[in-house]
Amino acid sequence: MRRLPFLLLLLVASATSADEPYLLTVPGQGWALHLNLPPLSQYQAETVDQGFRFMGSSEESGVILSVLVEESEAEDAKACRVEYWASGSQNPMIVGETVELRDLGPHPGVVYTLEGDYQGQHVKAENANIYIFHEGRCVDLHLSRFPYEEGARERLAAIAATVDVRELDRTTGEPNSP
Repeated sequence: MRRLPFLLLLLVASATSADEPYLLTVPGQGWALHLNLPPLSQYQAETVDQGFRFMGSSEESGVILSVLVEESEAEDAKACRVEYWASGSQNPMIVGETVELRDLGPHPGVVYTLEGDYQGQHVKAENANIYIFHEGRCVDLHLSRFPYEEGARERLAAIAATVDVRELDRTTGEPNSP
């Protein structure tokens, strides 16, 4: 594993605390994930084998973002959801009756609540995952809101619905028009 420079996250900053557009470049792939979310106060990115991992959080909003991009033999995004949710759904803190498999924007996704004891504390958080398949790679994009807040499920679903893939210009590295 090697750490990547923070320049991988191109941030178009604004002076407000409203959602901001982020462009998360997937190293060496010629494409990026574009999404709108609250300003991130902390983030970390790293390459892992032939994949990529990103984690970020917004202290102000409580939104946490994690992204995993890996090579896959899946045929489409729904197959990515089947593959990743098969293991993710085994988390004993997932409240089973809260799980909803549904599309979030154009992507297959799942929304759910986690609740239980973790490291001696009771935790509860809303979560949304979306799955993307692009150029032989599965993307598992996970959003959570901690601490728990009423309405957070739909807020996370709305953020997830903004995600799209942007091809990058091979010369400039800038995103092509959507």
